[in-house]
Amino acid sequence: MGVALGDLTMNPLMIFFFLFVLMAALLVPRAKLNDDTEPPPQLGKLHVEIEWPPGNTDIDLWILPPGAAKPVGFSNRGGPACDLLRDDLGTANDPMPSNRESIMCRAAPAGEYTITAYYYASSILEGPVPISVIAIISLWNDRLNRYERVHTTTVELAKPKEYATIASFLMQDDGTIDTGSFNTIERNIFEKR
Repeated sequence: MGVALGDLTMNPLMIFFFLFVLMAALLVPRAKLNDDTEPPPQLGKLHVEIEWPPGNTDIDLWILPPGAAKPVGFSNRGGPACDLLRDDLGTANDPMPSNRESIMCRAAPAGEYTITAYYYASSILEGPVPISVIAIISLWNDRLNRYERVHTTTVELAKPKEYATIASFLMQDDGTIDTGSFNTIERNIFEKR
């Protein structure tokens, strides 16, 4: 009698388990095994970030990539190749004590890039205060699968409505930066083209 009861309970359970495994195998989508699958899209080829001391000052980061009609920055947040990722207004509407802005270029076409810091405003009661802005330029390295710093510099901005060229450089056809081309020659990227 005990064997019959065990058979009556275990056989339906084994059949149910077998049907469950079979249905799960049929419902799970199969992964493509083709070799023509495309790699995941790159997040960005070129990354530029500026940082300045805590306080209620607004410094804007701008970039003029090659062939662009106008630079990318706070009033033009995106272009064909680059986008402003973070626009920091100082302590206004921002609980974070650090001040930083960043721009990411999804593609990095060959040609000249000019990066500028613009002292937009200061709400400090004592009047405008000179600001030191640290800039970091990084380039994506496909081989290492990470960003590598290619240039770090500091620029000084004395008062609002003043700008300084962080760097101008040449991007080569192979996606590398000609390190000998770095310069800080003042260039007004805001003039009409």
